[in-house]
Amino acid sequence: MIGANPFHVDDAHRGEYHAAASFASNFVLTVLDAAEHLAKDAGVDREHLAPLVRQTVENWAARGAASALTGPIARGDEATVARQRAASGDYQDLFDALATATRAVAGRAPHATARTTADHAATQQTAVTEEPEA
Repeated sequence: MIGANPFHVDDAHRGEYHAAASFASNFVLTVLDAAEHLAKDAGVDREHLAPLVRQTVENWAARGAASALTGPIARGDEATVARQRAASGDYQDLFDALATATRAVAGRAPHATARTTADHAATQQTAVTEEPEA
């Protein structure tokens, strides 16, 4: 039982609703699985990430993603983002996709500062050039 209240979704929008549900549940679990594996590699148990996850969801429920976003992407700290990417091991493709999506969220934040296309392109180039050689 998930405790949801029944509500109506127009037939024309059921696809969008089901996609939203996949993002809100299934895809979140995929991200948490990656976090759990990376934490385990660092000697950290899942239980230490759970309070962060709970608070993040509470902040999102109260304010929305753009207002709740914290961390190096929200601060524009690309050096830290590059270090985190380098530490993400087998999850670098997922990290890159999520970092791109998170930059879009950060851009919608009420406190966001305008970044030029050139700034973002330079960041993308830095991420590519700092990838360790195989």
